[in-house]
Amino acid sequence: MTAAAMRFSGGKDSVMAALRMAPKLDKLDMLTFTTRMIADADASRRNADVLRAMLSPRVEVRHAIVDIDATAQFLYEPRGWRDNWRRFGSYAVCCMCNACDLAMIVHVVLHCARHGYPLAFDGGNSTEFAGFLDDWGLPKIKQFAGSYGVRWEYPVYGETRTDLLMLERGLRADPPKLLFGSQPRCRGGGTATNLYLRFYYLPRHGADDYRETTLRWLDDRLKLARKLVDAHLARATGTPDGAFG
Repeated sequence: MTAAAMRFSGGKDSVMAALRMAPKLDKLDMLTFTTRMIADADASRRNADVLRAMLSPRVEVRHAIVDIDATAQFLYEPRGWRDNWRRFGSYAVCCMCNACDLAMIVHVVLHCARHGYPLAFDGGNSTEFAGFLDDWGLPKIKQFAGSYGVRWEYPVYGETRTDLLMLERGLRADPPKLLFGSQPRCRGGGTATNLYLRFYYLPRHGADDYRETTLRWLDDRLKLARKLVDAHLARATGTPDGAFG
C-alpha cells in the first residue's frame, strides 16, 4: 500500500482512475486545478466527496483546489510571444491547452516530491484530443515524473467508455451511488486553440509535423518545468502548491 496524488477534475475519466487505483493505496490526495481560464472549479467537490465516502476508511482521501495560473501563463509564454513564434511558428497558437495540462502535471509532481509520495496518476485518455496526451507524448511525462522519484500512471488510458464503467462501479457500491461527470470547464480559450489546431494547423502541416513540433515544444517546456520544481524543492518550508497546508 502506498500514497499517491492525482490530477482530479471530477469528471468521468478522473473518477474512474481514482476508483481503479484505490486498491493499491492507503492515502490519496486529489488535486483540482484552476486558472483564469477555468470556470466552476468547485464543481469537482461533488465527486470528491462521493469518492471520499466510497473509499474511506480504507483509503484516506483528501481534496484541494489549487490555483496554477502563474505556472500555466509562464509555460505558455515563458520568453514572450515573439520567441514562441520564432521557435514554433504558428503552432504557438495551439499551445494554451498544452501549457495548462503541463502546469497541472508539474504541480502534481511537485506535490508528490514535497510529500514523499512515490505515485501519481490522472484520467488521461486516448479518446482525448489533447496535444502530448497522444501515446507518443506519455513517455516524456513519465520520464519527467521519474526524475523526481515519482511513477506516473494512466490507469484508464485505453478505456473508451469510462462513463459506463463509472456508472457500473457506482451502482455496485455499498450503498449504490450515481456518479455524474461534475467538473470545471474551460472558459473558451482552449476551445479556440483546438479549433485552430484541428481546422488550420493539422490540414496545412500534417500529422507528422504536428507530432514533431509538439515533442519539441514539450522538450523545451520540460526543461523550464524542472527549473520550477527544483526552485520550489530548494525552499526549506512551505507548500508552494497551496494544498493541505
